[in-house]
Amino acid sequence: MPGTPSVYRVYVDESGDRGWSGKSSPVFILAALLVPDHLDGQLRAVRSQLCSDLGKPTATVLHWRENIKNHSQRKYVAKTLALEQITLIYVVIDKASFGNNPGGLLDHARMYNYAIRRLLERISWFLRDNGAIGHIALAQITNFKYGTLRFYLEILQNQQTSIAWQSLDLPLKIHPTKDRVLLQLADIAAGILGTALWPDDFGAVESAYLMEVAEKIYRRPPGAITTYGLHVMRGPELLYRQPWWQAFPK
Repeated sequence: MPGTPSVYRVYVDESGDRGWSGKSSPVFILAALLVPDHLDGQLRAVRSQLCSDLGKPTATVLHWRENIKNHSQRKYVAKTLALEQITLIYVVIDKASFGNNPGGLLDHARMYNYAIRRLLERISWFLRDNGAIGHIALAQITNFKYGTLRFYLEILQNQQTSIAWQSLDLPLKIHPTKDRVLLQLADIAAGILGTALWPDDFGAVESAYLMEVAEKIYRRPPGAITTYGLHVMRGPELLYRQPWWQAFPK
């Protein structure tokens, strides 16, 4: 039917933690993986094939930090994702940029909710520009009170924001990763960026996986990628400091 919007499936997961102690991750990342609805089944088959290629049972819950650990596995998984018709959108909280004054973000729920707001903005812009509606699934977080998120989103809908609400199918759905298998690919996408931003024990980051999927990250020329698909709250200086940034395709 002419004028009928297309449909995307949107899967959201995270990397890092929402803590601010010395033992916490230096960044908190939300990653959204968007796939056209008619390709959702094909992407689920890709996930199953990844399990097989990695020598794991199909029922395995793929997790970047827990069971996709060595370089060759990670490179292969990133390469496989890069071959699919997907779009990736990232929102990053660089904790160091807040210094000793993170304010309300010290509250774990408020930090997550605000990051979700920034992510929904960018998801909605992509969908609006593509004449699409997005059905969004969030990976379930242990011990998180999702009522606070739903209440926050209700407040936002009654305010002036830059979120294109008409492009989002609300309410957001919350699922355990094992129940919505493509959330596992969102976890992988989050881990790919996390590995490029979170130094290892020797102070090095690994950008090889991010470079594989770089062209899948949301861009909206003439705007900067840091405004759209690779957005760091408080400014992109975290990205500019990375040894891989100059070679990263903008």
